[in-house]
Amino acid sequence: DYWSNLGTANLRAGRFDIAQDKFLKAYSLLAAETGLPSYAALSESALSDLSNLSTLSNLTPKTLRQAAQNLNDYGVCLVQMGRGDEALAAFQKSLAIDPTLYAARLGLGAAYNLQNNIQAATDVFEALVEEFPDQPDAYNNLAVMYKKAGRLADHDRILKAVPKSLKPLK
Repeated sequence: DYWSNLGTANLRAGRFDIAQDKFLKAYSLLAAETGLPSYAALSESALSDLSNLSTLSNLTPKTLRQAAQNLNDYGVCLVQMGRGDEALAAFQKSLAIDPTLYAARLGLGAAYNLQNNIQAATDVFEALVEEFPDQPDAYNNLAVMYKKAGRLADHDRILKAVPKSLKPLK
């Protein structure tokens, strides 16, 4: 938790280069403690059979969530530094550990956007709006992608579709 908290403090202060190292350190310590693969060895295939990993005594849903969050936060730093390819890999690794992590799915879309892969980013944000209709970030990011793609009617439509309870007060 110390390394993750230190990463978060640096992330909030805009020191992304320092924060990224702290999040990787947090993940590496957690991985060593629980038997999760190292960041370099981490891939979807390494985690495709979580039943093997569940035999490890320290590998609980909470631990998996924390590991995924560390990698998500690492990805956020990379997005902030404009390193789209590396960010995409970090978010994919985070989602390999916890496919339900909403923040990592948002990050995945942001990384695709950095790579100028508008269709992939749009697909991610459309899925998030459908699955999480109560989360305003997904609507906003989808509207940005529609505008970037020149789909102004879709841009306007999605902004009008935001539930009234999520819209800011005027």
